[in-house]
Amino acid sequence: MSFFDVRSRRLALLASAAALAATGASAAEATDQHEATVEGVVVTAQRYESVLEKTPIAIAVLGDEAIEAANIDSSMDLSLAVPGFVMTSNIVQGQAYLRGIGTDIASISADPSVAFILDGVYLPRLSTAQQDLFDVQRVEVVKGPQGTLYGRNATGGVVAITSKTPSSVFEGSADALYGNYDQQRYRATISGPLSDGVAGRVSVVRRSRDGFVYDPIGRRSIDNVSDWAGRAMLTARLGDSGKLTLSADATRSRGAPSSAIRIISATAPALAFGGTVLADRYKTNQNFPNQAHNDQSGVSAKIDWALGGVDVTSITAYRESDFKLVLDLDGTEANWFTHDPDRQKSKTFSQELQLAGKTERLQWLAGAYFFSEDASASYNLFLPLAGVNQRPEATNETRAYAVFAQGGYSLTDRLKATVGLRYSYEKKDASVDLFFNGAKVGAFDGDKSWDAFTPKFGLEFQATDTTLIYGSVTRGFKSGGFNSTAIQNPQDFRPEYVWAYETGLKSVLADGRARIGLTAFYYDYTDLQVNKYDAVNIVTLENAANAKIKGFEAELAAQPTDRWNVSAALTLLDATYDKFTSVDPDNAAAGPLDLKGNRLVRTPKTSLSLSTDYTFDLGGGLELTARGSYAYRSRIYFTPFNATGVSQKGYGLANASLDLKPSDGPWRASVFVKNLGKSFYYQEIARSANIVGTIGWPGDPRTYGVEFGVSF
Repeated sequence: MSFFDVRSRRLALLASAAALAATGASAAEATDQHEATVEGVVVTAQRYESVLEKTPIAIAVLGDEAIEAANIDSSMDLSLAVPGFVMTSNIVQGQAYLRGIGTDIASISADPSVAFILDGVYLPRLSTAQQDLFDVQRVEVVKGPQGTLYGRNATGGVVAITSKTPSSVFEGSADALYGNYDQQRYRATISGPLSDGVAGRVSVVRRSRDGFVYDPIGRRSIDNVSDWAGRAMLTARLGDSGKLTLSADATRSRGAPSSAIRIISATAPALAFGGTVLADRYKTNQNFPNQAHNDQSGVSAKIDWALGGVDVTSITAYRESDFKLVLDLDGTEANWFTHDPDRQKSKTFSQELQLAGKTERLQWLAGAYFFSEDASASYNLFLPLAGVNQRPEATNETRAYAVFAQGGYSLTDRLKATVGLRYSYEKKDASVDLFFNGAKVGAFDGDKSWDAFTPKFGLEFQATDTTLIYGSVTRGFKSGGFNSTAIQNPQDFRPEYVWAYETGLKSVLADGRARIGLTAFYYDYTDLQVNKYDAVNIVTLENAANAKIKGFEAELAAQPTDRWNVSAALTLLDATYDKFTSVDPDNAAAGPLDLKGNRLVRTPKTSLSLSTDYTFDLGGGLELTARGSYAYRSRIYFTPFNATGVSQKGYGLANASLDLKPSDGPWRASVFVKNLGKSFYYQEIARSANIVGTIGWPGDPRTYGVEFGVSF
């Protein structure tokens, strides 16, 4: 399921027809398209539509049916379906790692290493990486640096989310879900034509849930969920060759998901001030409730125009994000350490222009990109018992420009060469004011600019009509920035880069009933932006590391019968620091340690996912589909010192569901269970010996529920 979306011939034809319906294509045209694509899954990772098994890059694709079947609610769930992809969260910050490349640095002047793209629009903050996946057509996880086509901050890869577009016929759907922990979810969608050449679509979702972790002192759940999200889209035909798409979305969260903190070390300072750790891992004492407000919104306008042999695309977008956080960070009833409150705001504008064309042997794409962000943040770190309050207040202004081009030329009927190049220029202006116990004690203002060339070279060989062999060399670039969380030296840090060498094979077997993918890759990763400690536990953000990453991926999807689907995916990673020295805060007397050979943080050696589903004919026009999935991830470390106490050992999660529906009817009903084996794990762990010790954020326990939906 995580790589190939295998379906029967009948379902593939229906999917193609549905996709074409949005553009007004006839059923006959859908049949022609279906035959032309050999039932392939259509992806847009190369900025134009291509068939998955003929696309020479590693992509994990989850279509709308796969997302529903796996009960994937948000981008946080993708790590269970995509081996090699790790996404953790400390409440509002989504920390994505792909093939060992990622970041947990929350500075507003630092950037993610995995780019999140929503309907062609870049999402810049860690908080905006947490996306609700409702009314989504597909999610593409593009693995490896994508510096040419996607540019800055795609060193690890890209998560591209594509929403469903307005339909040419009137349709709608609604569903309701109820589960344990008083979990409730309500969704509704309506779509259809508004006038000749104009269509609209509106979708809304409301979600709530009691927390998994309970505070006996306050008699309240800690990590509750309460949010809603909505999206509206309008498409209009512009003459005979143009199309306008207007889109608006908003998310409002007032719960505190992933905020429950447990002390998992015996030497946490809060324990000396009366704090206690309860034996039940889903209970923890607090002296005040956590709060997390996370709001996101955006509007965009996309114009597609066919001008002779050139297709022109313009994407204009404006987005805002705002979060406020109040957190009992010591995880006990002792009033020792709090974030009260933290705040981060971001306003962005982006404009992209693409030109694309195709001749008998050449397919090309060129474009220009502009991105602007104005951001501010306040981090209020308070130790009431010690009488210490430190509050850095920061601003950051980013202006980024880029031009790019990529072309694929068919040297023969089976051999194709691809060459691409992107030039990026970026400037950041940052300021930090540091307040200590209410008094301003330091200030910093600075600006820096960087530029980079990020090329791509690729060869692909269509060995047979159903087997593709490819290889590529690409460069990724992640922008530099400033340390906006404290007044420290050095204030600025440089960009980080990665050269990626990859080869792979994709093949369709057994008359289209099975597909396999094999990939091997090697990364030369330089100037990593890391938190580095000195002998007195002062942390600086700087370029202090190089790394080497080697990996192998194998993925299989098969349909042994018309009613039975199976899939499996495996990722093996050897990701280690090649050059990195830092003082261990837990052993400062030892001085700087050579961390060469230590594993990169949040990088499992082994990731595995398995899934299967079988549809039973119950007679009377009813079908029952039984689904099961299993995801395993080996040990990951949360600091570069690779301490076992600051790691999560390997664990697996099993999910299952039963779906009942008429073979040709308007309703469906299902029951589901997640984390069937009740595995306990920490999805995030942090270590600060002198402040909180080692603390962990528990992952979800076993959850289950029922769902009923209708469509028309």
